[in-house]
Amino acid sequence: MPEPAANPPSTAILAFSRLGMPLGLELARFLKAELWVPQRLAAHADTSALDMVQTFDALDECMQRIFHTRTAHVFIGATGIAVRAIAPHVRSKATDPAVVVLDQNGKHCVSLLSGHLGGANALTRRIAEFTGAQAVITTGTDCAGLPAPDDLARKLELRASNIPCIKAVNALLLEGEAPQLYDPLDIFSRHKQGTRPLSHWFHPCRTPEAWNPNVPGVWIHWTTPPQNAFALHPPCLHAGLGCRRGTSAQEILTFLRTTVQEHGLAIPALADLSSIEAKADEPGLLQAADTLGLSLQFYPADRLSRVTTPTPSALVQQHMGVPSVCEAAAILSANNGPLILPKRHNNRITLAVAVSSWPDSVPETRTT
Repeated sequence: MPEPAANPPSTAILAFSRLGMPLGLELARFLKAELWVPQRLAAHADTSALDMVQTFDALDECMQRIFHTRTAHVFIGATGIAVRAIAPHVRSKATDPAVVVLDQNGKHCVSLLSGHLGGANALTRRIAEFTGAQAVITTGTDCAGLPAPDDLARKLELRASNIPCIKAVNALLLEGEAPQLYDPLDIFSRHKQGTRPLSHWFHPCRTPEAWNPNVPGVWIHWTTPPQNAFALHPPCLHAGLGCRRGTSAQEILTFLRTTVQEHGLAIPALADLSSIEAKADEPGLLQAADTLGLSLQFYPADRLSRVTTPTPSALVQQHMGVPSVCEAAAILSANNGPLILPKRHNNRITLAVAVSSWPDSVPETRTT
């Protein structure tokens, strides 16, 4: 059998019997996934599909190795096997991968873990449609035909925060009550559950000041949410940075996080970082972007020089050949969007944040 790839498929399928292996291979081809089987079954693998097949000696060791390195797992076998295999590795709604269970005859397909944020419900429906199995989905909002705000986060690639608050929001929905909704971008009005906009089930909160701290709700914006709000952040904030040579990643991260949060902006709403090309080899910037999981764009001096900024600097012009680095880079990354945080600095770092026009290009979606 081949060694696992350095960049493996995002979905792992696990089959435990000779009867389940052909179904596993069909799904592996359909989902562009890898199939994991016990070593004892390796000899029975389809020789034309060996590049998709990996083996394990012990399931618990396999899960330790791959559970959090894949975005989805499909178990072909008993639900109890899946439950025992994943139990030691389950952490939180925010990080757990989707887990789906399909019986070896392909009759029932169960969404077991991370139904909304992880996408297990959607994967279950997709597998059921492909195999003809009965989809088994037990999340309360789905069973009641109600909207699931955390599912919209996955569909629109919004970044969720205050994730534990989704329980209180869903509880209100299931009781027939209306959670609050702060949605100045009108995302819930554009997207539908059946024939109704998602906003139908919520009580609108028109301004941040009108938010009731005693009623759970959903906060859709790039600003810091209240403590009782499940928040969905569009990735529309663009941080431009400048720094002195040798500034560490920790210094950059501390200044970035502290400054952004002090000005009421949500860290999960950051889409990218940017700077001037002269900083393209700056280890601190590169490591900071890697730590945040964000892309890092470097702009040539001539492009930065053409951007009008509110706080040009003669000192920056002298040393970098441009009147602005952080503000100009932020504006360019935001497709000429406005600055919402003009230049802030300490003795080693400059920072500015601009906002892009997300979600104007996001299409409407409909959930049945």
